Amino acid sequence: MEQFVLVADVLGFSAIMRNVPGELRSKRLDDWLGAINRSILPDQRRQVVSDTVFVTAATSEDGLRGLIQTARHLLEQGVVNNLPIRGAIARGDVDWQSDALWGPGVVEAYSLGQSTEWLGVVLAESTEPIPDALFDRRELVTFPTPFKEGPVRMYANVRWAAPPASALAGLTTGGFLTDPKESLGWSWMRKLQFTSDFRLYLDLIDAAGMPCSGYTAVIGSHLQEKFMEVALPLAQAEWADWRRPD
Repeated sequence: MEQFVLVADVLGFSAIMRNVPGELRSKRLDDWLGAINRSILPDQRRQVVSDTVFVTAATSEDGLRGLIQTARHLLEQGVVNNLPIRGAIARGDVDWQSDALWGPGVVEAYSLGQSTEWLGVVLAESTEPIPDALFDRRELVTFPTPFKEGPVRMYANVRWAAPPASALAGLTTGGFLTDPKESLGWSWMRKLQFTSDFRLYLDLIDAAGMPCSGYTAVIGSHLQEKFMEVALPLAQAEWADWRRPD
């Protein structure tokens, strides 16, 4: 049966299980399952395998809107619980048998999500055409999704309230995601930078009243002025907060 499918997983979950003391392991698992339970809608079906959740919905505008809402809630619930999420939404055949699922839609969503280099959820080309009504201030925005490799391309991405850079590093390295004795590595830094860029872009287009359906590069005198007026002060404030000692 053709369905929309969201596949999302926790970045660094193996590190959590390696670093967390045994007596706290169940607490971290409860945090993950709690974030899922608070995000799933009644008309959706889900399956959890370790750090990965699979969620399916009907191939309708409402079905896709609900899956976008679930993805946004997962991202926001996850990050405040030191559970950084990445994933993708695709459209394709999905077969359920008891509590197991498989099919081309599952494979596409899983593969696309695994190839991203940030905290976020991207929509695969198989979800197109995407209704214009879904490109708004709470659901979708066009942005050059960061991938580990390959060409730079524009995709529809789930809008979510990513924390400022000053908080993002702490929220994505706490909760036993990293060993306290280890330095923050470049692999994490790249993901944090791309996620921070996404947040700043949302701040810019919202302040300037720009549309969510088309990507607007920060070029031209008008946009440069808006960037200096809106995004740059935000970045400077976040950097000052991040450097400020406790």
